Amino acid sequence: MLPQTQCAQCGYPGCRPYANSIAKGESIDLCLPGGPDTQEKLATLMRRIPAINLSQHKEVIAIIDEEKCIGCSLCLPPCPVDAIVGSKNHLHTVLKSECTGCELCLEACPVDCIKLRNTGELLQKPDDRKKTTLKSQIACIDCNQCDRECPANISPHLLHKLILKNDHNSIEKSGLASCIECGICDFACPSGIPLTEQFRSAKKRLNEIHREKEQKTNLLIRYESHQNRLAKGQNKEKQKRSERLGDKRPWL
Repeated sequence: MLPQTQCAQCGYPGCRPYANSIAKGESIDLCLPGGPDTQEKLATLMRRIPAINLSQHKEVIAIIDEEKCIGCSLCLPPCPVDAIVGSKNHLHTVLKSECTGCELCLEACPVDCIKLRNTGELLQKPDDRKKTTLKSQIACIDCNQCDRECPANISPHLLHKLILKNDHNSIEKSGLASCIECGICDFACPSGIPLTEQFRSAKKRLNEIHREKEQKTNLLIRYESHQNRLAKGQNKEKQKRSERLGDKRPWL
């Protein structure tokens, strides 16, 4: 559920350590990039009441001023997802598609050439499905007439109920992908519920959820690769130091 930015703004070195601490009783109100959406999910999972009203952060990415960059490479190690590309005495740049806006590189830059640029997009987009009105929640009379008319042999009645509950896992298992959005269920519904519009929105939301999961997985993989690379570099330095001192024992 955490955004996998590994920004350490919660006070822990990454999302996994913070998740472990939440399981042990730590506050659920420390993830600033996740904002109120992540806070709400954690509150539901852990059955706790949030103590702080987190603001919805806007997405930002780091930008390197090419005229000021001196190629010192001090910004490379702090980046948890290796979003900065460059080498010693050469110009550095930021991969915009990989940057999570964690701000860890700002303090490391000795010439203050790294700035954050606001993209104007929210990190966590609101769920449009939550805008369902009370009228549509009470309009269904459970006549199942839409089920009998559906040419795709799915249950629009069941899908409608699951969408109101915001149960994405059950929605995906209930044949939403088979919906051809023909609109026949709209005409069959005596209450006039816009079923096709709901199904179209639910498909869009499921696609967003899959993209978010894939992005989080990729960020986690990059973070772990970054940690492994740093660990290997430290071991090589230790080995070189021991060889200079005459100690030939291999470092593990």
